[in-house]
Amino acid sequence: MEKDERSNKVEETTITGVNGPISGWLDGHTILIGLMAYPIRHSMSPTMHNNAFAKLGLNATYLCFEIDNERLPKAVEAMRTLGMRGSNVSMPNKKAIIPYLDELDKASEMCDAVNTVVNNNGVLKGYTTDGIGWVRALRKDGQDVKGKIITLAGAGGAATPIAVTSALEGAKEIRIFNIEDD
Repeated sequence: MEKDERSNKVEETTITGVNGPISGWLDGHTILIGLMAYPIRHSMSPTMHNNAFAKLGLNATYLCFEIDNERLPKAVEAMRTLGMRGSNVSMPNKKAIIPYLDELDKASEMCDAVNTVVNNNGVLKGYTTDGIGWVRALRKDGQDVKGKIITLAGAGGAATPIAVTSALEGAKEIRIFNIEDD
């Protein structure tokens, strides 16, 4: 593991309607949510999520856990043991976590990758949420992928789950153009 170079300095944060460092509250009812990846100490996810939890009045906290593939099995078991509500998953764990989960959603099965784990009373289910988020954003804008030709510019990390979710949602055709295509 790398040397911990974090400081204990509290940085001022501004979100519409909320000013200052946000910590919410922690007690015996606090819901624990995490992010497992390696390396991950650079992530701003705890700041975003904890400020959102505070703004919404949720008794939850979001923490990063530096977990590589070697420590992954024990980390997944800890989710059950500690009653964590769930965890986001990033590299290098998106594929490696699958054998330790109880269930996968259809898109995760097809993509062979997971970026979110939900703990439902000890049953861990993996999801890939990039495609779900993309389809929801389109719907919010009054668009639907069903029966449509979907064109993706790029074949990066989110392209596969977006294409898979579009197919599952009934897209007529999916076209993917990548800069490295001949």
